[in-house]
Amino acid sequence: MLFLKGEKIIKPLKADVIKTWFWTDSALYLLDQRKLPLEEKYIKCNTILKVRDAIKNMVVRGAPAIGIVSAIGFVIGFKSWLNNKKE
Repeated sequence: MLFLKGEKIIKPLKADVIKTWFWTDSALYLLDQRKLPLEEKYIKCNTILKVRDAIKNMVVRGAPAIGIVSAIGFVIGFKSWLNNKKE
């Protein structure tokens, strides 16, 4: 998208990308939105209870984000259940 300023066409600067969440084999990491905009801090959620607490305590906000985090939390809980069942 281009913006006009006088007679010059100016392209907007590319915004920094901040990941609101990322998932590894060991855990889900959530950007603590309570700390924004002053601090960029991630909360590690490696159990379904930690995911639940993150949602409850408003670490993650917004219906789409809560839905995604809930689904990943379900997978984390299911993987934990499978591991406990094997033992």
